[in-house]
Amino acid sequence: AVTFVVKDGNGDNLSLETSTQVAKKVPYLHTLVTTQVGHAGAPTHDICLPRGCTTQAFASLLKRVDTHGNDLQFSWIADAAASVALICVADFLMLTDVIPEL
Repeated sequence: AVTFVVKDGNGDNLSLETSTQVAKKVPYLHTLVTTQVGHAGAPTHDICLPRGCTTQAFASLLKRVDTHGNDLQFSWIADAAASVALICVADFLMLTDVIPEL
């Protein structure tokens, strides 16, 4: 298991534990857990989300990667702000399969 301590620009913090297999499905997280840049092998990784991203969107996307295996194309019913946050986080995590236009 690997733990991500995620912080966003709103001051929200989130500690989220997931399997290494799930982390390896997300390009940005894969880099963190497998390279020296991301301190490979460390049990905890800090992530500071860029402007427009939220910890809630991060958790939502990671949950869906976990439950949907390799099929990452899905839809949400969300208000405009939440939709923008989901798009921003998907872009930050390099999840091009979620939104092919990214």
